[in-house]
Amino acid sequence: DGGGGGFGNIPAVMRKRCSKQDRMQRLLANGGNEKCEEAVLKSLRWMKETQSKEGSWGGGTKVAYTGLALLAFLGHCETPTSEEFGECVTKAILFLVNNCQKQKGRMGANLQDKHWSYSHAIATYAIAEAYTFCSQQSINLPGLKDSVQQSVQWIIDNQNKSGGWEYAYEEAGGRGGDMSITAWQMQALKAAKQALRDERERQLAPPPQLAAAGSMTRSPVPVGYDLAAAWAWRFLVIVAALAVVGWVLGYLIVIVVPVVVSLLITALAVPLVDRLAGWGVPRGLAALLTVAAGIAAVVALLTFAGQQVAGGASDLADSTVAGLGEIRQWLQEGPLHATDSQIDGYIDQAQRAIAERSDEGEILTRITELGTTLTHVFAGFFIVLFATYFFMADGARIWSWLVRLAPRAARARVDSSGRVAWISLRQFVRATVIVALVDAIGISIWAAVMGLPFVAAIGVLVFLGAFVPMVGATVAGTVAILVALVDQGPWAALLMLIGVIVVQQLEGHVLQPFLMGRWVSVHPLGVIVAIAVGVLVAGIVGALVAVPLAAAVNAVGLHLAAYTDPGDDPVEELEEDYVETGGAPEAPDPDGPTEPGGSGGSGGQS
Repeated sequence: DGGGGGFGNIPAVMRKRCSKQDRMQRLLANGGNEKCEEAVLKSLRWMKETQSKEGSWGGGTKVAYTGLALLAFLGHCETPTSEEFGECVTKAILFLVNNCQKQKGRMGANLQDKHWSYSHAIATYAIAEAYTFCSQQSINLPGLKDSVQQSVQWIIDNQNKSGGWEYAYEEAGGRGGDMSITAWQMQALKAAKQALRDERERQLAPPPQLAAAGSMTRSPVPVGYDLAAAWAWRFLVIVAALAVVGWVLGYLIVIVVPVVVSLLITALAVPLVDRLAGWGVPRGLAALLTVAAGIAAVVALLTFAGQQVAGGASDLADSTVAGLGEIRQWLQEGPLHATDSQIDGYIDQAQRAIAERSDEGEILTRITELGTTLTHVFAGFFIVLFATYFFMADGARIWSWLVRLAPRAARARVDSSGRVAWISLRQFVRATVIVALVDAIGISIWAAVMGLPFVAAIGVLVFLGAFVPMVGATVAGTVAILVALVDQGPWAALLMLIGVIVVQQLEGHVLQPFLMGRWVSVHPLGVIVAIAVGVLVAGIVGALVAVPLAAAVNAVGLHLAAYTDPGDDPVEELEEDYVETGGAPEAPDPDGPTEPGGSGGSGGQS
């Protein structure tokens, strides 16, 4: 047959197309032969090969082309479960569904072109037939049913008073409708009638009686409790599954962390690889050059900072000794009035505590732990190098392989969700780099003006720390304050603290809301909560990945739930949703009920 079985509930006029034997009988009875069937299969295979990645066909009128192509597959009884054409059919359906959802029930490649009424009717006809097959086979394609209802409602709401339909669904004009446009609208309505009738009958059917009243041994569970219990056990299963995933990731943290770091580096550097590949450089070589350039830049930066630290270490040591002397003098002459013997006693107690820990083997344990950590860091460094190279050189193939692990009917949504998450991750890394540069440059300039040592080292430390949003740069700035305290005393440390606060305020109130809000669509409160959860769950690593993970999850959630793109303003999107559904709910007046016809609260249709 054409793609799978289970078509007994489909109307006979549509069901007959799903039997190869029936098709051949009708072909032979009407002058055809087996070559007709072969020609149809060759045509469908050609269309499968020429389908775009997004699931469409054609150029400027690809919505209409895709609708006609989908009807051809459905006419041969090819559904999302078909072995040969299932993925092709699924991608075509989801392309039309996405087009409908993004344009609030209208389907057309260009709504400014008056001919889009053809595209809308053809696409509605196609997804209505697709919904008939999918509903009977229990295939749940996200948004399909809603798109059928919205597109049909648009046709109904924009019918001309004469009974016909006009170009671009205009009601003005003396013709009262165009014959060919009207015919397509009627065909779409006819397909939708069959598609939605079974759904409507199921909604109107009385609920099944589980048992006779006399046979009940106890009172039935209230519906609310039953629903709450159903949600509760599913929630517990999801939490348990997430806990298992978290345990596995924690067990493999030596591998997981380098791979995550590789993804962040790839998100930052892949535009350079794309640019080199666009200039004709082989992608593998472009990725290799980018990795080598990145290593060279990091080594040069650390070398410069290290040389500065080595050159000023002796001066800082002298300042430290002098500072300790001042502290000792303050303890003696200050409000504590400590004597030399008391101070020496405190020092002896600290030395004995260190010696006791050394005798108990804690020092050896710490050294062993340090050696293990260094081994992990060394291994992770090479994992980062290789993973980053392959992500940049062969990322498309790796992602395609992952998408094909998903069920065929879900691959299009998995693919689009992954691409949305990747866009969000790239925007997050771009915003973080800008914020880190501003923090590093600002604090370094302030330290240089004050004449502190290790300006370059401070800048590098602040730049790296800023990759942990809202926390890392502050902690790194504390190092600059300590350097000022040791080198120039408490007043210089206070001035350095003021400089760090000024830079942090600039970042927190100007850069973070602008960049994170516009590029990543994560509210500052969401950033803080994400970092706190990340620290509690996975420490420093959790703080590093919490915000990009939250940004990706937020982008994918909006994409799947409301077809919202990263960066869209949530207030504007909500207003559009209210317009689509018929107006916003009225907000009650906090001072009491309003007079009839009054303006009331802030609600109302926007």
